[in-house]
Amino acid sequence: MYRTALLALSLLGACSDTPLPSPSAADPSDPSGVTLERPYRSVLAGTATHTAVGPKSWRELNDSVAPKAGGRQ
Repeated sequence: MYRTALLALSLLGACSDTPLPSPSAADPSDPSGVTLERPYRSVLAGTATHTAVGPKSWRELNDSVAPKAGGRQ
């Protein structure tokens, strides 16, 4: 009986409304209200530019990734 009552109370507590946050002091519809000025910042600020480069010599590229002579295979 005790477990059933405890379960019923916990379910009722879970279904209750959560309190709403208190409204802010400033009225958003007031045209004379104080607003904070935010500077413009581009979405792309700080990104690196990636431009196309010409093809490289395939022999040099292959030599740079090939195993070194005398190394483990």
